[in-house]
Amino acid sequence: MPELRRDILTGDWRIVDTGSFEKLPDENPETCPLCPGNEHLTDSEIMSFRLNGLADEPGWFIRVVPSKNPILQFSQVERKGVGMYDQINNKGANEIVVVTPEHGKRMSELPPHQMADVLWAYQKRIIDLKRDSAIKEILIYHLENSSTGHSRSHIFGLPVIDPNLGKILTESRRHYASKERCLTCDIVREENKTAERIIYENENFIAFLPYAPSKNYSVIITPKKHSAFFENFISPQNASDLAGIILDILKRYEVVFNHFPWSFVLYTAPNMAGRSSEHQWLTLADDFHWFIEFLPSIDSPMSNFHRLTGICTTVETPEEQAKILREAKIY
Repeated sequence: MPELRRDILTGDWRIVDTGSFEKLPDENPETCPLCPGNEHLTDSEIMSFRLNGLADEPGWFIRVVPSKNPILQFSQVERKGVGMYDQINNKGANEIVVVTPEHGKRMSELPPHQMADVLWAYQKRIIDLKRDSAIKEILIYHLENSSTGHSRSHIFGLPVIDPNLGKILTESRRHYASKERCLTCDIVREENKTAERIIYENENFIAFLPYAPSKNYSVIITPKKHSAFFENFISPQNASDLAGIILDILKRYEVVFNHFPWSFVLYTAPNMAGRSSEHQWLTLADDFHWFIEFLPSIDSPMSNFHRLTGICTTVETPEEQAKILREAKIY
């Protein structure tokens, strides 16, 4: 049974005993539980966008179902000490967003209107999951590779703040306390000064490589206008613009890396209903700025060094990598 354990040296929470996470038998449409006609192979759907039909029947174009092998499950949160260590049971949520009914179709191949609908599905699930005060963070993760079979995103409702978001929250709060400005808004202004690391932008969003990237060719997409909560920012125009810039970046990845695996994580502000006290996250709406981070799965000779030390390395400067992505011929 999965459980969360706190690393006493770093303060970070780890999930242990996850087992065979989400190994779905989806080699072909006949056996894939995510394909239309095979709805009986999954648990009852949580929600769907459909043209016709009833729940758990064909006719959908986006479908959200519980994970078949969940890391996190709905239950009462249980915290306990194990000697000097801290432990939490696997309270939370683990859902799959099936982004298209077409088996083998990649997210990069979705039409813009369907990519926008995927974003609306994310929004609806975030809003619903944040009604549970035991859930502190909603994290959306998408991985695509040649063995994925059926394109899908994972939604995790976590009873803790993950280490990466925790560090971002700390730095964002520190910057705001010092300058009374959003850190990410300042980063966007800085990137616009030279545009060396900007890949693409439209009216409402900008995509750029970080000045000190965590991995080769990592790309950040974030709104130009300050916003802490993804779920509050999405509107018809914003969803359309965000869908367009996501598809642009994915197509650039596939041109440059010849359909290598890639992933993205969507970070939105934590669940205010899950605060430990009324004093926690007092400036969150002003200091945090939601974003999506994209990562192509490219290993370098320094990957072992990264794993051992936690110090990230890249094979080129972010300016050189941004130039390669900008010049990718995708149309």
